[in-house]
Amino acid sequence: MPSRTAAFRYLLVLLQVFSYKNITNNLKVGAGLALLAISFVVFGVLLVILLPSQVLRIKLCNYYGKTVGRAIVWLVRCRVTVEGKEHLDRHRPAIYVSNHTSMIDIFIAIWLSPVGTVGIAKKEVIYYPFFGQLYMVSGHLRIDRGNSPKAIRSLQKLSEKVRTSKLSIFLWPEGTRSRNGRLQPLKKGLYHLAVQTGLPVVPMVVLGAHKSWEKHSMHIHGVPILVKVLPPIDTSDWGERDPEDALAEVHRQFKETLPEEQKPLPAEDRPIR
Repeated sequence: MPSRTAAFRYLLVLLQVFSYKNITNNLKVGAGLALLAISFVVFGVLLVILLPSQVLRIKLCNYYGKTVGRAIVWLVRCRVTVEGKEHLDRHRPAIYVSNHTSMIDIFIAIWLSPVGTVGIAKKEVIYYPFFGQLYMVSGHLRIDRGNSPKAIRSLQKLSEKVRTSKLSIFLWPEGTRSRNGRLQPLKKGLYHLAVQTGLPVVPMVVLGAHKSWEKHSMHIHGVPILVKVLPPIDTSDWGERDPEDALAEVHRQFKETLPEEQKPLPAEDRPIR
């Protein structure tokens, strides 16, 4: 039932494109969908050819992200400034983590992720037009947030693949998109991935994206967005630390970097769920 509900919801959102009277907004959305459709055909054929190799499919999809992600950000007229690019190193595997406040975050993430980065997304991502279907065959990981044992097994398998293939990981550690742009508590999946892989955690703090794309809507605003990529956090001792203590360090760095309007409210200010 959740999957059917998600599919219906995304269909309704897509149909909103034709209900807006804002012609400029409709042109942005239409151009974006056309780009996704064309790239789906081109990259989809290549991904099918590469089906025997998960690693090659992941890397090809990274090139897709660098092309399409940047183009979508340009189409919606969001001016993105990136600070700390030196911490995005394809030759040094890491776990890249970002706060999640808007659909535009997805395209920023696939644009900035180094080649050789495997993404982790909710299973419902397959209902995103064109993008989701490409994701399904890309080799990236989809997890069922409603089935914790299954999600844990998937993360364990991913950790093994990451170690053997020297891949990086990208995920949104809050687990779900923020409704108001404010930082949420982190889920323990990040802690377990760091312990299992031994990889450092690199925070990618996104400021201002919550003003660009309203949740459950296709109404888009071109706004300035700042991405601050922070120095890697060493996780070599996390296996000896309490999960809340370890994740509090990551949560604190996000909180200190975000503007006041995106910091968690005092009643919701806790490091883990």
